[in-house]
Amino acid sequence: MISCHQDIAADSCFAVGFSTGFADPFQSASWVYRELFWKTGLLGQLLYLEAETVGVRATGIGCFFDDAVHRLLGLDGLAWQSLYHFTVGGPVEDRRVRSLPPYAHLRRSGEERPDSAMIKRVRANRTRA
Repeated sequence: MISCHQDIAADSCFAVGFSTGFADPFQSASWVYRELFWKTGLLGQLLYLEAETVGVRATGIGCFFDDAVHRLLGLDGLAWQSLYHFTVGGPVEDRRVRSLPPYAHLRRSGEERPDSAMIKRVRANRTRA
């Protein structure tokens, strides 16, 4: 429920929520807010890579209910905030998402890539020089 009722969070091997002390960092510099998200993104990237190395999959979850997280952890006020959630588990095919090679829609219809004319001009200029 915390991850906006997304099945992928419920069906994973484990889920992680990144929380941080929120009020104190901003006393000294407001730029710390952006840095907190960079750090959680870096941790998420490490989880992606580690999951792949052991043969499972991972995904970041950007939609979650802050208040439900706070209740679950017994947090009150703004001193701590949940910034990012992540799950790790077996791969689940999402039929709503398709992966195609670049420009596949053009190759099927026999058209060239959008930058083909530019590539031809560059090659022609190279042979003239």
